[in-house]
Amino acid sequence: MDRQRQGLGGLMMVDAMRRTLAVAENIGIIGFLVDAKNQGARDYYEQYGFIALPDHSLALFLPLATLAAAVEALGG
Repeated sequence: MDRQRQGLGGLMMVDAMRRTLAVAENIGIIGFLVDAKNQGARDYYEQYGFIALPDHSLALFLPLATLAAAVEALGG
């Protein structure tokens, strides 16, 4: 059964963001780094505010402050 386009990825992304914030309370981290598997995945991550690294177009970073603001906007 195909699970794409059902909103599950968005739910998992928000969960991962919340978990990252919880971890950040105990250790020093500066953000969330992902390796997109292709341009479509990169486009998906960019919807959440991730920015591509200059040297690696499929490696994307979301600063902790941006992540926190996004989670806050979603209702904490």
